[in-house]
Amino acid sequence: MTWSDFYLICFAVGFCFSFFSFVFGSSRFGKLHLPHFHGHGVGHLPAVHGPVTHGPVGQGAAHGPATHAHGGSHADRGASVSPLNPPSIAAFLAWFGGTGYLLNRFSAMWVGLALLLAVTAGLVGGAIIFFFLTKVLMSDQEFLDPADF
Repeated sequence: MTWSDFYLICFAVGFCFSFFSFVFGSSRFGKLHLPHFHGHGVGHLPAVHGPVTHGPVGQGAAHGPATHAHGGSHADRGASVSPLNPPSIAAFLAWFGGTGYLLNRFSAMWVGLALLLAVTAGLVGGAIIFFFLTKVLMSDQEFLDPADF
């Protein structure tokens, strides 16, 4: 395996992952609901669960109000997202692979310098996606209060 092959594989994996997450994550391509999991772990805000009341057996599913309070300011939510999230990793792979492939294939640059420039380009591409996610997509209106409905 040559460096060009390595860079090309990195680019293909990063680009395909970005493309498929865009297509399957976008609502304009239809309502394709794939299974997803919710959990309270790294990168998730803690949920405060309110009281849930259950009715007597035989009266159906009588549930009382359950509240989920997500607190914190906009800066707190942006800080809770890890820079090593899947979209940022996909952008890193695509930029790293594409830049490395072009530098290795079409220039007479030393392999170490091409690797350094490819890593730099990958970090810049991943950082652009990370800052877009934290500054644009995570707005103050993201979390709705169920009591309003």
